[in-house]
Amino acid sequence: MPLSEHERDVLRQMEQSLHEDDPQFAARMEGQSWSLMRRVVLGALCVVCGFLAVITGAVVQLVYLGVAGFAVMVAGGYYASLGFSPSRLPFGRPSMGLPGQSQHI
Repeated sequence: MPLSEHERDVLRQMEQSLHEDDPQFAARMEGQSWSLMRRVVLGALCVVCGFLAVITGAVVQLVYLGVAGFAVMVAGGYYASLGFSPSRLPFGRPSMGLPGQSQHI
C-alpha cells in the first residue's frame, strides 16, 4: 500500500529535521543500511556456497572439501551477523531484561 502525499510530506519533514539536528548521525544511518545489506547478502552467498561444497564433498567422498565447505559456511554466517546488534532486533532489546533477572532502577 503506497504512502499518501501527506505521509510522504511528514516523512520528508522528519528527515530534514534529523539532518538539521544531528547531521553526523543522519549520515551514519544512511550509509549503514546499504553496508548491512551487502554484508548479509555476501554472508548468505558464502553459506550457500559452503553448503554446496559440503554436499559435493560428501557425494564425491572428499573429506577436505567437506571440511572446507563447512568452514566457509561458518565464516559466511559470522560475517553476515557482524552488522547486527541486540538493540537492532525487536526481540533482543537489552532494556527489557530476562525472566529471573533482577531489575535495578
